[in-house]
Formats: sequence, C-alpha cells, structure tokens
Amino acid sequence: MSERPVTVAGHRVREFFYGFLNYNSDTKLNHITAPEALQMNCDYALAYRQDEPFYKDYYKVIASEEVWGFRLLKRRSPIKREEIATSGARVFEGDGEYFNFIEIKDTLFSSENPLQAEMSFTAADVPVPLNAWLVLQIDTDAGNNQLVRIPLDLVAHDLRSKPLTLSNITGNVPKRITRLVAYLWNIDKQPIRINIHSFKLYRLHGDGVTLISKAKI
Repeated sequence: MSERPVTVAGHRVREFFYGFLNYNSDTKLNHITAPEALQMNCDYALAYRQDEPFYKDYYKVIASEEVWGFRLLKRRSPIKREEIATSGARVFEGDGEYFNFIEIKDTLFSSENPLQAEMSFTAADVPVPLNAWLVLQIDTDAGNNQLVRIPLDLVAHDLRSKPLTLSNITGNVPKRITRLVAYLWNIDKQPIRINIHSFKLYRLHGDGVTLISKAKI
C-alpha cells in the first residue's frame, strides 16, 4: 500500500493541464482539486498571479511561470488532519454501478472546515482504462450540496496491480447535513475487483483552510 500523497489545490480550468502531466508521469500524485475558485485547503497549490493577495499569508511560491502567470505554491505551515471516520479492508467486486466506502446521515459538524476522504486500494482486475470516479458527496436540506470527484481514467490508463492512495478534498462544509457518502461510481457497470485497504475521513485544520480566493480569473 502506498504512502499518502500530497494534496494539490487548483481550479476547474487547471484540472486538465495538471491531469495530463500526472497521467503521463510514472509517479502518481493526487488528482488536483477543481473548484470555481482556489481554496487554501491543500498541501500545495497551482495558482495564478491574481490569486496572490489571498494565498500570500498561507503559501510560499516555489516555482513561477510568467507567460500564463502560473504559480506553484507550498503551504507555510502544514495542514493538520483530524480523523472523524474510518473503515477497514474490503473488496469491491461485481458489475454494480455504485460501491460505498461510507455513508453518514443526519449529522451536525462542529465547523465548516473542509473534509478529506482518503482511499487506499489496489485494482486487482478492472477494465483498461477504468471509466470510474471516486466521489465524496454531501447533501443538505437547504440544497447547498457538494460533489467532489477523481476520474480514475485521468490518473492512469492501466490501474491494475498498482497500490494507490487518493484523496477527495471538499470546500467548506455546511454544519448540518442530511447525507454524506463516499463511493466508487463504476460508470459503465463493467465487472471489477478492487481490494480496498482502508478508507479514512478527516476534518482539515490549519491557517486559512476555509479561505477562498476572490481573484478574477
């Protein structure tokens, strides 16, 4: 089983730039987050120069590019992870569409701090490529729902027999939720066998983790 990879904050228009490089690399990083605006909730971040007023207190620049204005950032102080739920080893097997890691209903959170769903697994027997998402979904009565996902076919062409640890990172969460569910969406409902080593759900703590850039991109 692989060690936890670093998490990378981004933006929806940067997802495919990053994903293309990660897809072609022999060393797999965690998939980048893809919200509508950069949030300071990951170990590293891929930002634009316009984001600087919002990230400068929480990240330092470790690389820059001046044509498009990209900035690669590293947190000034590490994020702390508070484990709030976990589940152990199991096997996802069959041609079903949905396989749940965990489901929590009618819950109150103590803060709006983002959550991290960390999934460690080995794909023993899956299609190549695997058209599936790792999803963390949060529903509320008020309708301010969240769905964050990792498209597994953007991580690697062939996932078989390669232990991976991947994480979904949410934005700020509502304090009252009706349902939180983390699952594998087997989009084509093809036969799969995936050995799940562990699932962990964390609440994130650290300077600026709830801050969202207001830069006009």
